[in-house]
Amino acid sequence: MSRSLRFSMCRWMAVCSAVVALIAMANAPSAAPVARRGALRSGTLPDTVLAVVGGNRPVTVAAFRAAWRQVPPPGRADSLTPESAREFLDLLIGKELLAARAINQGVAWARTESLQFKAYRDNLLMRAVLDSLMDDVAREKLAGGDTLRDPQMLGIALRERTIPALHCQYDQGLASRLAELWGALPRPSPDSSIMAQVRLLGALPNIPPADTGGVLVSSDEGPFRASDLLEHWRRTDPMSRPRINSSEQILDLARNGIFERWLRRVASEQHPERRADVIHRLDDRREFLSVNRLVQRDVYGKMNRDSLVIRAWYAQHVDDFDIPDRYELAKLVMPDRAQASSMFMELRDRVRADSLIARGRRGGVEYRTEITAESDSALFALAHRVGPGAAVGPDSVAGGWRVARVLEYRPRRHRTFEEARTLAERQYSSIEGERLMREYLDRLRRDTAVQIHPRAGDIAASHP
Repeated sequence: MSRSLRFSMCRWMAVCSAVVALIAMANAPSAAPVARRGALRSGTLPDTVLAVVGGNRPVTVAAFRAAWRQVPPPGRADSLTPESAREFLDLLIGKELLAARAINQGVAWARTESLQFKAYRDNLLMRAVLDSLMDDVAREKLAGGDTLRDPQMLGIALRERTIPALHCQYDQGLASRLAELWGALPRPSPDSSIMAQVRLLGALPNIPPADTGGVLVSSDEGPFRASDLLEHWRRTDPMSRPRINSSEQILDLARNGIFERWLRRVASEQHPERRADVIHRLDDRREFLSVNRLVQRDVYGKMNRDSLVIRAWYAQHVDDFDIPDRYELAKLVMPDRAQASSMFMELRDRVRADSLIARGRRGGVEYRTEITAESDSALFALAHRVGPGAAVGPDSVAGGWRVARVLEYRPRRHRTFEEARTLAERQYSSIEGERLMREYLDRLRRDTAVQIHPRAGDIAASHP
């Protein structure tokens, strides 16, 4: 198998996810529905079908090309050869083998997968109705000479057209009190960690019991209470929540919640789950989750991750976890060459260089850095040439002029097992998982009828 198509186990589920989603076009609203699977007549396959798995699971040319386009570089070459096309077809056949086994065995989902499917179904149905309604808005605007096609703007236009028709009445006093509570939420510091920012952004306002049941908006969709607003806020991604400072912003949030409630009612009346394209996407999502569970059970579940096994793996592959040759430097980037030349003179003197490093640490700045031939080949080669104790620069780099002092050379060494344990576990899981996956697919292939077009590689490679 060529290097470009050698997928390790750690990437298998990501690749499998892309293949499942793309063959079914589960996440492509503009795509045509996938043909229903059914028993195919035996005999020569048409040139539109590259393979058939189990007599009723075709891999079409269109599905092949769609899946290939979704493989990220470097796994996807600029062009396909018949050989590489045949290799990728084997991957798609493997996906179909897994799906057939999962469906035939009726693999039971875990609770997390059931929740994932529920959320996916809800989003898909809402999206289907929303897209249909936005298409209506776009057609109306086009009839009036407006060529608006931006989905976000169409969604806003739909909401602005819908809300007045719901005869909303607002409690301005309650909106003002809620605005004060939302405005008092803590604001993360720009220099705080991502986790700290997420934690602060995830904070919820503490609404007094007297206001929790208060009706913020009355409309044809029923009362929208402060508790409904809080729940709507809770379900919003913390990283995309707007900053609320006024009662009008509170009411705008409420209008969003009322619009969503209206949209759900419309969805319940239109039954988008009966549409053929929606049925196909839901079927393929079920299949994808079942394949995931099957692989977890029959492949990952068979893997021995005992600490003695990992230690033995480490001993057999100890060189793979070596820390490479490296140099420790004191490195600075100055805004112009004159300042860099002045700093170069400081770094040439060991005492002044040590003092500079110490002052930087006291001020919260670390000038020391470690480089390898892989992380910075040019600077590593320069440090290797001049050796510890030498200063180098000024050199023009992105952001200014770089100067550095070579502090220490640290030769290559083995990581101890404690240092390498996480790396060893990851490598073992990747390689052993790939081996188990290939064995599993080989067994499935022996047990399942697979028909491949005799010119499959040529056909797949010749289509744009």
